[in-house]
Amino acid sequence: MPRVMTDPSKKRKRYPRQKLLDALEAVKCGRSLREVSIEYGVPKTTLMSKFKGTHPIDGKSGPPPVLDEAEEMELVRWVNDISEVGFALKKNQMCASVQTSLKELKRKNIFSNDKPGHNWYKNFEERHAEIVDRFKKNLSYAKTAPSEASVRQWFAHMRKYLETNALFNIDPSRIFTTEEAAFIFNPTGKKIIVRKGDRADFSFTHNHVDECATSLFTANATGSLAPPMIVFKQDRIRPGMLSKLPENWTIGKTTDGWMTKEGFHEYLTKVFDKWLKTNEIEKPVVIFLDSNTVFMTHSLSKFCMTNKIHLLPLHPNMGHILQPLDFQFFGDLKEAWLIATEHWRMNNNRKRIKKENFVPLLVNSLRMVDVGKVIPEGFKSCGIQPFSPDAVNYGRKGRFKMQVIVKSKESEDLDDLGRIIDPQYSADEVRKHLEFLEDFVDDQKLRKFKEDENAEAWRGDIKDTTLFLLWKKLRRMSSCVVSDCEIYMSTMEPGASRGHFMSIDDGNYQGSSLVIQDVQGNYDMGSMRAWMGNNLEKLE
Repeated sequence: MPRVMTDPSKKRKRYPRQKLLDALEAVKCGRSLREVSIEYGVPKTTLMSKFKGTHPIDGKSGPPPVLDEAEEMELVRWVNDISEVGFALKKNQMCASVQTSLKELKRKNIFSNDKPGHNWYKNFEERHAEIVDRFKKNLSYAKTAPSEASVRQWFAHMRKYLETNALFNIDPSRIFTTEEAAFIFNPTGKKIIVRKGDRADFSFTHNHVDECATSLFTANATGSLAPPMIVFKQDRIRPGMLSKLPENWTIGKTTDGWMTKEGFHEYLTKVFDKWLKTNEIEKPVVIFLDSNTVFMTHSLSKFCMTNKIHLLPLHPNMGHILQPLDFQFFGDLKEAWLIATEHWRMNNNRKRIKKENFVPLLVNSLRMVDVGKVIPEGFKSCGIQPFSPDAVNYGRKGRFKMQVIVKSKESEDLDDLGRIIDPQYSADEVRKHLEFLEDFVDDQKLRKFKEDENAEAWRGDIKDTTLFLLWKKLRRMSSCVVSDCEIYMSTMEPGASRGHFMSIDDGNYQGSSLVIQDVQGNYDMGSMRAWMGNNLEKLE
């Protein structure tokens, strides 16, 4: 439905409610409508319709809202509750929650596919002014630059919530985390042994380079994995895929191969909750997940409240050191995935890996991972269980090793680093441009951007290539800081460069341009200052 543009100078209802009531009292006393209309500034036709009861005194023009006052207030309370916890709710999630409610109520409306749009949201804001401030405050927090102080503040906030709800120091089996990961059917990065001087650095495959499936993993602090959910990008699920599915595992399908709010709701309500009951895990339970997740809806929150499941957000932009599954489990699992896929190809004459083969390969990969060991270690190293902000290694950014990259004159691969750092723009200015761009990118597409950030090329829709390259450049520029000593912070992967590498403690270096970063492209100001203090004379 197209937006209706109105002239802002033509304001309706220029009189307050009290004047309307006073004018009606004057009419009841016998004064003429014309005289009262001029004195109180209320239109004569309005006085007549209100006086005769044609329209209620407190009635408003236009059709009534699709949700009544009680339903809208419940929505406002939900926004306040999840924002207080720390979830970054967006306008699209609000509209999606209303869409779900309308479908459940089977209420007729004028919206396409029952989902309200911009005009409804604008009117909702006008009816509930406190929502605007809540959204702005929440999103501002979500985009705060990560630092040790902000992470410790997050720990303090979570501790207060856990203690208030009697969830602090509960049994580790009741503390969960959930995260999705993509597994490419044609993984790259495998090393081979060749004769010196040969250029046999390629392999043949029948799979498309970006063909993949997404898996949602949920685990608790004792190392127990709940049944995963596999998501494929296709229109239907073939019988052969279901026949190879382990017991209690779930398969879903979406248009882009990523988890959706409907899929996550289905998983949590019909798979995870059932698994808790089957394994006799005491409730309430806690699940830590990404704060910017698109899965949060009003209906999901209601289910979790009823079934004593507490969804808690991880610190925004710091999932790489606070997400237990990212700490080691996913790394080990993807290494095992490389081995499993290569072994399958060798035994099957390099045939194409089909979607029917994905689940058995993933099961084999999981068998190679010491799940009962690496997952509890991840919870411990991230400070989730036991709950401790001191467990996080802020200096090394979790498990990632700090490195110093020295750019020599012969190294040409780092030339792009100099081009993406423009001294005329500050990091804050670039970061604001990045935030502005991300606000207009669909959440699922943004997750795909982050998945391919360190890939050799964009593996998504070709129409989004230019947008992805712009986002990637802004992303790199936003994490760059140029100092007088020409020390650069960059999100470039060290392994992608031919520059010389050495540890922070190593004092032997050549060249004038230094890069301090970890293997994930994150930098640490404390380590940088310490290194500069020890090597200042050498820099000069």
